Amino acid sequence: RGSRHALNGVALHPQGTHVAAAGGEPGAAGEVLVWPVTGGDPQRWSGHNDAIYALDYHPDGTRLVTASYDRLLQVWKTDTGEVLATLRHHTGPVYAGRFSPDGQTILSGGADQTVKLWNGATGERILTLSEATKGIQSVAWHPRGSEFASAGGDRTLRIYDWDGTAARLRRSTFAHDATVLSLAYSPNGDLLYSGSEDGRVKAWDVSTLRERHVYEKLPDWPVALAVDPRGERLAKRHG
Repeated sequence: RGSRHALNGVALHPQGTHVAAAGGEPGAAGEVLVWPVTGGDPQRWSGHNDAIYALDYHPDGTRLVTASYDRLLQVWKTDTGEVLATLRHHTGPVYAGRFSPDGQTILSGGADQTVKLWNGATGERILTLSEATKGIQSVAWHPRGSEFASAGGDRTLRIYDWDGTAARLRRSTFAHDATVLSLAYSPNGDLLYSGSEDGRVKAWDVSTLRERHVYEKLPDWPVALAVDPRGERLAKRHG
């Protein structure tokens, strides 16, 4: 409890000590709230000029990245709530932002139909990918960090190879009958899960990008997906 606004994203600290959530007042301000998992009042961090739609912890827990409707990403210092860097090259709302498994790169996607990669330490933009024909809603890193996935309004799932400096589109497929809202890799990296406005969640073979399983249609949109560390359970948050 404690948020004054709708919450659009949640992230658990890598050491399991805190949980962070983000939202804010649309058109006015973004807000991050950080609670101890043992309970108590949250810390409140103010930033951005619009609502925040995604957040993710650095693997070592010292930083947090947020993505906002104000077209910016911000990197925060988690022990103080200080903004360390502001990433400015998106030209539309940013709906996704994720640290790579090694923490060296930030992956983002937005309404400007681009996926961008940034230096995780300095915030410098490394490259921009523009294969999408509509806005990007979700991005995900493979557990080994050697590839990543993106998807959004054009209903297409794309997987890219990544070597730390360059990205190459490896496979793509028309995945759903409506906008793809959420992506998550299995812990071993063999499967990629996608959730869409068509009410479907699907599992894809990463090596071939062929459909492995379609789950029972949901009554509402699966706006977020998560897989447990053993890969035995898939969690869905409904819109």
